[in-house]
Amino acid sequence: MVLDEPERKVEMIMKALIAAAAAVLLTAGAASAAPKHFHGKPSYSAGKVTPFERVAIARAKLQVNLVQRRARADGRVTPYERAQIRQAQARLNYAIAKARRS
Repeated sequence: MVLDEPERKVEMIMKALIAAAAAVLLTAGAASAAPKHFHGKPSYSAGKVTPFERVAIARAKLQVNLVQRRARADGRVTPYERAQIRQAQARLNYAIAKARRS
């Protein structure tokens, strides 16, 4: 049976669609076989704060206290001093969050 031009194009398109569908199904099967719940290397000390992290948190807390005392020393906290206090508190919060994640 000899196919004319439009029928041959349709047949080629159908073969291409079938091949593409088969490729999608094969890769989907391989992806579902991958291990689940893997988020990087395992952490053996999850939730424990290391001595270095404890020192970093203590230093950040001391810095917050120092900035607050210096700002309140003259009885008036300026907008610049408020920004310094907020920045010191943000560094403390970051140190604590980083220690909790490790």
